Amino acid sequence: MISLISFAFLSSTLIIYNKMIKKILIISFLLFSFIFPLDIWITIDKSQQDNVVPIFKKFFPNSNLSIFYWEDALPKMISKIKRQDLPDIILTGHTYVPFIATHYSKFSRVDPLFWDIRALYVWGNKEYMPINNWSEIINYIQSHTNFISFPTKWDPNSFYNYLSFFNDQLPFWISQTPFTVQNMLYTTNLLATLKRGYPSVFRDNPTKSFLSQETSSIIAGLWMYNILKFRQEQFTVYPVPKSQNGIAEFKGAYVGILFNDTSDTLKALELLNSYDFQQKIWIPLNLLPSNKKLQSTLKADPVLTKLIEISNSSRWATSIEPDILTNRIEVLNYLLQKPDLLKNFNEKKLRKFFNNKLYFNIMKLIK
Repeated sequence: MISLISFAFLSSTLIIYNKMIKKILIISFLLFSFIFPLDIWITIDKSQQDNVVPIFKKFFPNSNLSIFYWEDALPKMISKIKRQDLPDIILTGHTYVPFIATHYSKFSRVDPLFWDIRALYVWGNKEYMPINNWSEIINYIQSHTNFISFPTKWDPNSFYNYLSFFNDQLPFWISQTPFTVQNMLYTTNLLATLKRGYPSVFRDNPTKSFLSQETSSIIAGLWMYNILKFRQEQFTVYPVPKSQNGIAEFKGAYVGILFNDTSDTLKALELLNSYDFQQKIWIPLNLLPSNKKLQSTLKADPVLTKLIEISNSSRWATSIEPDILTNRIEVLNYLLQKPDLLKNFNEKKLRKFFNNKLYFNIMKLIK
């Protein structure tokens, strides 16, 4: 009996000791693994800063952290790179990689760290969806005008939500022109047709309409999952319905771009990919983690299981310079305000609008 008690005591002591050693090793790694301070650039939304930055500083206490906001991150980063003001690591969206590479292509590697995906969120616990593709949505909204809504005025973020409807996507390293003029013409025609036939489908704020349950579904990113989960609402997710060209799911990635292969940057990349770091930061970032062990843990939630499946089967979203996207969205909004657009749908003239910002501005003044 005494020997059994002694053995149990010794075993529990060893378990506690092992846990203490593990914690000491983790703390030591955080404090001493980076002999020289790393320069790390991160791209985030302003609303994320208060939650995201402290986590980075905890895991990379000796690093020089530079913060860029999505609305002007790309030109600011490129401006620094052109001056040969180079970081050790850039953490940003994968669609920016080709533009960064145009000015400096000697970075050593690009690793996806988190996935940015779109899904169809629907109120309630639904066993199946009545629609699978874009054509079915058009037919469905004839009798279910509260099924889904579109913005009355578009911006790059809202347009990105509906990207698969309007764009044939190729891997970002093949194509750098996702919002082609032909796709913009298709989009303009489609939205103008819907607006004329079903004006109630368009809302000033589709997200607000969905959250107040005025509409029963929305296409959104992972931020919608986090909102609904926090509110403990009952909802179901599906892949985005297929576009006219058969394109369904698409994904972006939040990547780490390494500008050198020193032991410090490789250790940093290992930490960025780690369970502990990604577990802390995936919710503040509103992005799915790429760490497989963490994904296995998250699959206890059936909605996250579905979202992870969508990310695994998705194609890559293509890249576009933010200014070009903004210009084309501006043209789209201008054209959608014209009541006679469908009656005088002159493709040749509209191509000039989308292709030439100067032409657009002149014609806007004349009209």
